[in-house]
Amino acid sequence: MKGKNLTCGRKRYIDVAKGIGIILVVLGHLDKNGQISREMIYAFHMPLFFLLSGAFSKTDIDFKSYFKKSFLSLYLPYFIFVAVDTVIVTALALIENQSASAGVKSNFFALFGFDYKVLNRPLWFLFALFVIKIAFYFINKRDFLKYSALVLSVGFVFVSQYVHMPDNCLWTVAVAGLAFYIVGSVLGKHILSMDVMLEGCGKNKALVYAVTALLDFGLLAAFAFTAHKNGAVDMTIYRYGSSAFLYFVNAVIGCLAVLLLSLVLSKIDFVSKFFCFYGENSMAVMICHYYLTRKLLPVLMEHWGLKAYLYHPLTQAAVLVIFIAAIIPVIALTNRYCSFLFGKLPKNKKLLTKKSNI
Repeated sequence: MKGKNLTCGRKRYIDVAKGIGIILVVLGHLDKNGQISREMIYAFHMPLFFLLSGAFSKTDIDFKSYFKKSFLSLYLPYFIFVAVDTVIVTALALIENQSASAGVKSNFFALFGFDYKVLNRPLWFLFALFVIKIAFYFINKRDFLKYSALVLSVGFVFVSQYVHMPDNCLWTVAVAGLAFYIVGSVLGKHILSMDVMLEGCGKNKALVYAVTALLDFGLLAAFAFTAHKNGAVDMTIYRYGSSAFLYFVNAVIGCLAVLLLSLVLSKIDFVSKFFCFYGENSMAVMICHYYLTRKLLPVLMEHWGLKAYLYHPLTQAAVLVIFIAAIIPVIALTNRYCSFLFGKLPKNKKLLTKKSNI
């Protein structure tokens, strides 16, 4: 199909962008205290996922179907893995002859977005996105509501730099993410037609993509400068660097740079297949990697007397390669036998209507 750049009915460069984003998530969690992860990766990786989710937002279906799909694809995996987390917390407490009641209680409240202290921290994104999607269903009914919500979300980020916000509350984290979701929804048609627009810029496609790559290099250079100037970022703890304004600038530049890079990489078959695979299975990667990068790896490195090398670049590269290889059979098995674990919905005509590609 001319100009569609599809893989199994999907936009290939979008999956490439998601693949780049999720691998950066893993790499960021392999560098706990490093400036590169805090300044560069954290500056845009989660805004990218909110933005892309918003680009695919569709609210022109009945709320029951919309809620059911959002619940099954986001909240159900969240619930399952918070439950798994609870089992692990209880087992560790029993092994260490300690009470597990505090951890179990905290995880119970985490199911509702409060007192979020689970071991598998990246699960926060599933809850926050679920809340955002449900809110957006009603916000999107009127342009006034949508743009007012955008202003309030942006304002929340600015205010949170000066006002103490509740700790471990995913509802307020969702407020910060709402801005990127709304922007994604507003620009969705443009984001999802970037390949068509690019290929329409001239007959010499090789030259067009070469210029795009050069432009992307410039964007990345600008991003590196402004991200370093802004400093460390972590939206889950309302940390937006030295300036909320620079935070939004960096997030926009970073997202645009990844999308342009994805357009170029989507033309390189073996590279695009690699990133597409992880992009299509980004939830599995997001859910599974943290136990290795932040829980198991530190224990193993200390046990082997290699703690000093825990966050060494070579260690990060080796663990990243090991993980992205080890997750392949996990993805293959779950996709075949229990795809619901990672939010993949059954092809049920009663559940998925023609207009429900959210």
